[in-house]
Amino acid sequence: MGLLRKVCAGEPSVLDALDRVTARPNGTNQHTEGLYNVQTLAPPTGNTASAALRRLRKDRPDLHALVLAGDKTPHGAMIEAGFRPKTITVPVDVPKLARVLRERFTPDELRELITLLSEG
Repeated sequence: MGLLRKVCAGEPSVLDALDRVTARPNGTNQHTEGLYNVQTLAPPTGNTASAALRRLRKDRPDLHALVLAGDKTPHGAMIEAGFRPKTITVPVDVPKLARVLRERFTPDELRELITLLSEG
């Protein structure tokens, strides 16, 4: 299953379908009488697309539908839903860092950053 998920990584609708068929039904566990339910693969966790799709399906079906339609990425939908913070990658070079920060932050955010950096 792990290899299958890796192969299908770029296809949110396929990942979602795999998660639906391998998920344990609500209210059941491995001890439920009459149910032989051995989990061979743990549910998706972390920042994987599968984990994002599962969370969106459960908590934000509107964004889940947009991901399956190809209008949003799983990561972008998670940010929009407020489940993940928006992040940036910055170079370890002061002039380049300053340029990236000027491009990404508003003047008010930059003033707040300068104040916070000056406090240390």
